[in-house]
Amino acid sequence: MRITWAAADRGIHDQDAARAEDWPRGARAVWVDVDLDHDQAELEGVLAHVARARTGLAARIVRHERRRPSLLLYPEAVTFLLADMALEADRDVSVAADRERALHVVMNRHVLVTAHRAPSDVLALAWGETRRGETLAAGVDLALYQLLTAYLSSWERLQGHLTADYESIQAEMLLHPYANLAPRILAARRALLAFSRLLHPEAEIFQLLGSSGFAFVHSAHRAYFQDVTDRMNDLADEVEATREGLAGTVEAYTSMQSNEINKVVKLLTIISVLSLPATTIASIYGMNFKIPELHWWFGYWYSLTLMAAVTLTLLWWVRRHQGFR
Repeated sequence: MRITWAAADRGIHDQDAARAEDWPRGARAVWVDVDLDHDQAELEGVLAHVARARTGLAARIVRHERRRPSLLLYPEAVTFLLADMALEADRDVSVAADRERALHVVMNRHVLVTAHRAPSDVLALAWGETRRGETLAAGVDLALYQLLTAYLSSWERLQGHLTADYESIQAEMLLHPYANLAPRILAARRALLAFSRLLHPEAEIFQLLGSSGFAFVHSAHRAYFQDVTDRMNDLADEVEATREGLAGTVEAYTSMQSNEINKVVKLLTIISVLSLPATTIASIYGMNFKIPELHWWFGYWYSLTLMAAVTLTLLWWVRRHQGFR
């Protein structure tokens, strides 16, 4: 467990491998990061400094009750859950290890508690920015702002990957209409649907944190939270726009495949029409009764010339009427 706090002189201090009884006295603001795999026993002692309902809150975090609403507001604290989303190798967005990657956040006016199981690069980035800028000295709400910004930036990068994949599918579809893009389109649709389902609950949390009625953000810092709320809404809108664009891509892809099939059918039909006169002439001369041309020395060449002339005439007529377009 790691404790970072801002002392009365606004200096920033850290203590790794801390315990609940190591709580800093007289600190202006405290950020406690709890590793549930190693420090689960310390969780309830830490939460005693945040909320009166520490036992139920600790049990909820340990059991990882992922249910809506994922945000709970107590008289003296608030708790919510942030999903650490990842782009897997098969382009499918998932929280593959949901229990491992989720970040539980509990805060009041002076204490911020984060609890997780697996290490998080996003959390480490937020802690580094908070430590480097000494924003914790201005209040735990600014530390929370750094945390939300880090997660939002991670989700924006993820959305950028999905948008790039969507644009790649569109370009591939236009350049190579015969390519089998169905697996990629289906994977992209699953990815965007999964991303959207994870993003909307988080967007509601950001909306509440940025609202004027949220009591745990200082009025002077509310503009920061409104900024991340606006970014979150823009991100959700972009994801939905990409989903709608992909739906249109599916229709366009289906239409293009139908057009290509129609071209093939059209070509085969033209070939059949061109070969039909020659087949008819050959069948006439192949009938089993006396035909005058059978005893004519030029009869064989006459029949071949007739077949070629009729076929070429049909070919000229088809080309004149733009039958190969």
